[in-house]
Amino acid sequence: APGEHPGLDGIEFTVTNRSAHKVLVDGEWREPGEAVATLTTAWNDEAGAYTAQTAADALPYGTYEIVETKAPEGYTGEGIVSHVVEIRE
Repeated sequence: APGEHPGLDGIEFTVTNRSAHKVLVDGEWREPGEAVATLTTAWNDEAGAYTAQTAADALPYGTYEIVETKAPEGYTGEGIVSHVVEIRE
Protein backbone atom coordinates (compact mmCIF):
# COMPACT_ATOMS: atom_id res chain seq x y z
CA ALA A 1 0.00 0.00 0.00
CA PRO A 2 1.12 3.62 -0.47
CA GLY A 3 3.41 4.77 2.30
CA GLU A 4 4.60 1.23 3.01
CA HIS A 5 8.01 2.08 1.55
CA PRO A 6 8.03 5.89 1.42
CA GLY A 7 11.77 5.82 0.60
CA LEU A 8 10.88 4.45 -2.84
CA ASP A 9 8.91 7.60 -3.72
CA GLY A 10 10.65 10.29 -5.79
CA ILE A 11 13.64 8.27 -7.02
CA GLU A 12 14.78 9.93 -10.23
CA PHE A 13 16.06 8.23 -13.38
CA THR A 14 17.55 9.90 -16.44
CA VAL A 15 16.97 8.27 -19.83
CA THR A 16 19.82 8.86 -22.31
CA ASN A 17 19.87 8.17 -26.04
CA ARG A 18 22.44 5.39 -26.64
CA SER A 19 21.36 4.83 -30.25
CA ALA A 20 23.83 5.40 -33.09
CA HIS A 21 21.41 8.02 -34.45
CA LYS A 22 19.33 10.90 -33.14
CA VAL A 23 15.77 10.22 -31.95
CA LEU A 24 12.63 12.36 -31.95
CA VAL A 25 11.22 12.72 -28.41
CA ASP A 26 8.45 15.20 -27.56
CA GLY A 27 8.92 16.94 -30.91
CA GLU A 28 12.65 17.52 -30.36
CA TRP A 29 15.58 15.69 -31.95
CA ARG A 30 17.97 14.29 -29.34
CA GLU A 31 21.53 13.40 -30.34
CA PRO A 32 23.33 10.21 -29.25
CA GLY A 33 24.48 10.70 -25.64
CA GLU A 34 21.83 13.33 -24.94
CA ALA A 35 19.27 12.95 -22.15
CA VAL A 36 15.78 12.40 -23.58
CA ALA A 37 13.65 12.11 -20.42
CA THR A 38 13.61 12.19 -16.63
CA LEU A 39 11.41 9.68 -14.82
CA THR A 40 10.41 9.83 -11.15
CA THR A 41 8.97 6.99 -9.09
CA ALA A 42 5.46 7.32 -7.69
CA TRP A 43 2.88 4.91 -6.27
CA ASN A 44 1.09 2.98 -9.03
CA ASP A 45 -2.23 1.50 -7.84
CA GLU A 46 -2.52 -0.74 -10.91
CA ALA A 47 0.89 -2.33 -10.33
CA GLY A 48 0.64 -2.23 -6.53
CA ALA A 49 4.17 -0.83 -6.39
CA TYR A 50 6.26 2.27 -6.90
CA THR A 51 7.04 2.66 -10.61
CA ALA A 52 8.66 5.16 -12.96
CA GLN A 53 7.27 5.11 -16.48
CA THR A 54 6.73 6.99 -19.70
CA ALA A 55 3.67 7.04 -21.92
CA ALA A 56 3.58 3.95 -24.16
CA ASP A 57 4.59 5.99 -27.24
CA ALA A 58 7.02 8.41 -25.56
CA LEU A 59 10.24 6.81 -26.83
CA PRO A 60 10.80 5.88 -30.47
CA TYR A 61 12.70 2.78 -31.59
CA GLY A 62 16.25 2.97 -30.34
CA THR A 63 18.68 2.11 -27.56
CA TYR A 64 18.48 3.93 -24.24
CA GLU A 65 20.36 3.92 -20.96
CA ILE A 66 18.37 4.46 -17.78
CA VAL A 67 20.49 5.70 -14.86
CA GLU A 68 19.36 6.43 -11.30
CA THR A 69 20.27 10.10 -10.84
CA LYS A 70 18.60 10.73 -7.47
CA ALA A 71 18.81 7.92 -4.92
CA PRO A 72 16.13 7.19 -2.31
CA GLU A 73 16.41 9.12 0.95
CA GLY A 74 18.95 7.55 3.26
CA TYR A 75 20.84 5.81 0.44
CA THR A 76 24.24 6.83 -0.86
CA GLY A 77 25.03 7.09 -4.54
CA GLU A 78 26.89 3.77 -4.40
CA GLY A 79 25.53 0.98 -6.52
CA ILE A 80 23.69 3.37 -8.81
CA VAL A 81 21.30 1.55 -11.11
CA SER A 82 22.18 1.68 -14.82
CA HIS A 83 20.26 -0.37 -17.36
CA VAL A 84 20.37 -0.34 -21.17
CA VAL A 85 17.13 -1.11 -23.01
CA GLU A 86 16.37 -1.50 -26.70
CA ILE A 87 13.00 -0.57 -28.12
CA ARG A 88 12.57 -2.50 -31.35
CA GLU A 89 8.82 -3.11 -31.80
